[in-house]
Amino acid sequence: MDTTAIFNLQSALSLLLFGIIAKWYVWPRLIQMDYKEALIPLLLYSAFRYMGTFFMVPSMTNGLDPAWSGPAAYLDLGSVAIALVAAFLLRYRIGFGVPVAWLYGTFGAFAFVHGATQLDAMQVATHIGPAMPVMTILGSSWMVTIVVLFFVLVKHPRKSV
Repeated sequence: MDTTAIFNLQSALSLLLFGIIAKWYVWPRLIQMDYKEALIPLLLYSAFRYMGTFFMVPSMTNGLDPAWSGPAAYLDLGSVAIALVAAFLLRYRIGFGVPVAWLYGTFGAFAFVHGATQLDAMQVATHIGPAMPVMTILGSSWMVTIVVLFFVLVKHPRKSV
């Protein structure tokens, strides 16, 4: 199996597994929590997206186009900042926590879409080297986390305005 096929297989399996974990274990617990409290663990887990700064480490991304890797790293850092602000606002019940959570979800999703549309998977797979698990495991888990975050924002049974 070539590197691109392995990368795609790992990414797909990670998405599937994190989706199952979210549906079977995470979502049932989140809907038992208060609406705003349920957002906090999702935002805090999303704050680990600082790991995306590895895109700027040449030894981790041998030959990956810096025109892609720099913006990808900074979009992840921006996502971290927004997620942390939202988590603190919600935790300390300061007014704009929910809108900032929406902002994180939107910005975080944009960062994934931007990265996926700006560089083909073959280039990432062949240049990512030792950072492949960060992309295939953590990247997939963060994508699922954003989906769950949107479910909490839209479908949480204890949602109040």
